[in-house]
Amino acid sequence: MYGANGHRPGLLAMLLALGLTACGGFDEQKSLASAKQHLEQRNFEAAELELKSVLQEKPASGEARYLLGKTLQASGDLAAAEGEYRKALEAKFRSDDLIASLARAMLGRGRHAKVIEEFSSVTLAEPLANAELQTTLADAHARTPGGGERAETILSAVLQAQPDFVPARVMRARLLAVRSGADAALKELATAGPAAANNADAAFLQGMLLLNGKQDLEGGMAALERAIKLKPDHLQAHTTLMSVLLFKRDLPGATRQVEALKKALPFSPYTKLAEGQMAYLNGQHLQAREILQGLLRFMPDNLRALYIAGAVELELNSLVQAETYLSKAVALTPGLAPARLMLARTYLRTGQASKALSVLGPVLEAPSPSTESLVLAAEAHLQSGDLTASELYFRKADKAAPGNARVRTALALSELGRGNEAAGFSELQALASSSNETVADLSLISARVQRGQIPAALEAIAALEAKQPDKPLAAYLRGRLLLSQRDLAGARTSLDKALTKDPVYFPAIASLAAIDMLEKKPQDAQARLESVVKSQPRNVTAILALADQRATQNAPVAEVTALIDKAILANPSDAEAYSMLVGYHLHAKRHKAALDAAQRGITALPKDPTVLGVLGRAQLASGEVNQALNTFSQVAQLQPRNVEPHLLSAEAHVIGQKPDLAIRSLMRALELSPDNITAQRQLIQIELRQNRPERAVAVARTVQRQRPDDAMGFLLEGNIEIRRRQWDNAARALRAGLEKRHGQEVAPRLHYVLKTTNKSTEADRFAQNWLKKYPKDTGFLAYLGDLSLATGNWAGAEEHYRKMLEIDTKNAGATNNLAWALTQQSKPESIAFAQRAVDLDPTSPAAFDTLATALAGQRQSVKAAEAAAKAVSMAPDWAPYRLHWAKLLIDAGEKAKAKEQLDQLAQLGSAFSGQADVKRLLATL
Repeated sequence: MYGANGHRPGLLAMLLALGLTACGGFDEQKSLASAKQHLEQRNFEAAELELKSVLQEKPASGEARYLLGKTLQASGDLAAAEGEYRKALEAKFRSDDLIASLARAMLGRGRHAKVIEEFSSVTLAEPLANAELQTTLADAHARTPGGGERAETILSAVLQAQPDFVPARVMRARLLAVRSGADAALKELATAGPAAANNADAAFLQGMLLLNGKQDLEGGMAALERAIKLKPDHLQAHTTLMSVLLFKRDLPGATRQVEALKKALPFSPYTKLAEGQMAYLNGQHLQAREILQGLLRFMPDNLRALYIAGAVELELNSLVQAETYLSKAVALTPGLAPARLMLARTYLRTGQASKALSVLGPVLEAPSPSTESLVLAAEAHLQSGDLTASELYFRKADKAAPGNARVRTALALSELGRGNEAAGFSELQALASSSNETVADLSLISARVQRGQIPAALEAIAALEAKQPDKPLAAYLRGRLLLSQRDLAGARTSLDKALTKDPVYFPAIASLAAIDMLEKKPQDAQARLESVVKSQPRNVTAILALADQRATQNAPVAEVTALIDKAILANPSDAEAYSMLVGYHLHAKRHKAALDAAQRGITALPKDPTVLGVLGRAQLASGEVNQALNTFSQVAQLQPRNVEPHLLSAEAHVIGQKPDLAIRSLMRALELSPDNITAQRQLIQIELRQNRPERAVAVARTVQRQRPDDAMGFLLEGNIEIRRRQWDNAARALRAGLEKRHGQEVAPRLHYVLKTTNKSTEADRFAQNWLKKYPKDTGFLAYLGDLSLATGNWAGAEEHYRKMLEIDTKNAGATNNLAWALTQQSKPESIAFAQRAVDLDPTSPAAFDTLATALAGQRQSVKAAEAAAKAVSMAPDWAPYRLHWAKLLIDAGEKAKAKEQLDQLAQLGSAFSGQADVKRLLATL
């Protein structure tokens, strides 16, 4: 016989075909007996092959299904075991051991509630099988909140019927450990009799009690080794012993333990998990990736597998995949602190500082946050530019790690806080030079920048770069610092350098896109971000950054929402994508769309605090105050140490005109964070609206006590006294804050008080002295310029804005205001400055309106009307711009167009205060 290709069928195929028909045919009972023998010998692979051959011939064999379930359960595949047990029941196979084994497999999968529901009323005829089932049921109750008492009752009944049933004695010892401690549990095991002494589960529990309850490392390891000797495939004993060896930093010993596990349970998914973990720890990242990716196809929700897989992808610089694994792990178990920390590190690598802080929130709210969490929070604040918060967290990190270089860093920061800058900076410099860690370097950079010591900060960044020549952080920090100094060319060069070290370092890419936008090159920014999205289609951060860029360019709503939807599809557990979608709609006052987006987020992530928070905001914007309050309450329950839901609740109560309840919410916030300045500001505003200025002053003085070196509390008190026109009190408070940190914010208010109380000479002298001492205080110069504009002092405004632009050459607002002051003096250079303001900020309607005024002043009526038209197109609801355009159209001879604009203004009626001008101009047409 020949095949279609002219060749004989293969010899092996012929032999197999003959084997199926020879020797009297298929013998089910013989095969089942062989499988049982393999199972007794713990040769699970051979048993599984034998049973699957039976099921090929007889798929409805209930006994084969039952035995296959036993085999799979013994090898650690509990999900498949449960499936086979249920197929055995469907095939009408009945065995008390089958029921007991099914319950045990379900319990092993964490299906405690289902075990209780399915087996609470079941009693088996065979005594030992029933004892096993009831013990499993007791275990299920014990794992359920409040179920300990019921578990005790069930165990008492089991032991009354079967006094020597070791699993029940072991279970009772476990309950005793929870209720009365390790000593009581160990005593129970010691009195359990000879059978317990030779029971692997009893030895395993003894090991756990010695390790965790008695901190007896050697005794615990010996008990675990005994458990493995009694039962070589005791999975928990193997994995626990491996963990202890890793704790002892015995990597070779842990590796040997995994090899022993592979011999005992070669096909267990938990063996593969341990193998993947050891590959990761031994630096074999590609091998670990291969193992874990295969494992996650069968165990997609296994937390340990997700966590290790995330760590592997982070090491391999596959940041998007790392984020996917770790965010899923956090979503499945929000309390898993190690996963939160690693996800925060991933977010920092991809430039998502706000997400890093969000995921760190619950960890930081712990009574004693870990040093690592505090350092990550400090780095996140540093990356986002909040240098004050960064320094605060670096201090906390150092306090949490006594006895090492971080403590010295904390002491140095404390010296800086007390104003002893020479000693503080000297110590930080020494630490940064002598330690391989970077905490001191980052603290030094943060402190230098915060104090405006830019050259010294750049030197510190150079030192960090020498310490980490192959990492992008230093070049990125230099780029951000130069960008803050408006040195766009230098910033671009440094950020490009960061990308030569790590081409996918998204913080640098995002900063380069920001420079593109500042240089009025939105197409370049868009192309840059689109390139990242094209090469990394699952990079949620890049997709959302592109969506944000398109939104700022007023792209169509459909385009922006499609990008955000793409981000959600890339990582459905990413709360920020839903948050951005809600915020995008809220900003445009599309309240219905915002609510719909928030509900989508809640459907996907029903317990996520971030999504709940934006849902509450959407409800509040839609006028659903009570629903918003309920939502904020849920957030507070999920994050009991989070201040934000209480602040939002206060806002809701204010909208609902319930000031006392708003105050109560703010007081709860201040219980959690006594120096929360946002809560204190809100509290002051409410007290003032309730005409209780004394209470408001008391809050401000609390701020002064909490921040004695900061001007904030004195500025708050000064503003309160200004509001109630207590000028002397206001001046006294403001003077007290003048020389403290952030005193530049106080100076304009003190000058205002002096001017308002007719102390002009003193006010002018104060201004001169202040600028002599702080010649580069652009905020004070801007205040003086604005004051001169308001009082019609055009020459004075010109003087102040020119000085400001000498320091901040690209300040669009100051350039526009200078142009306006020049137009009022009929100076020809007004056009050049107005055009420069437009070039600096082509999205500003005020700049185009000023340009129109400057052009009109130089009798360029047509160009003036064109500029005014652009201002109106950008702010169509601002009536003064439309009136100005109408006037310029009349000057340009465009009377018909002018009449169209004036008719629109006339329709506004009393809503527009310039109706007299409208009427007068219409009369001339």
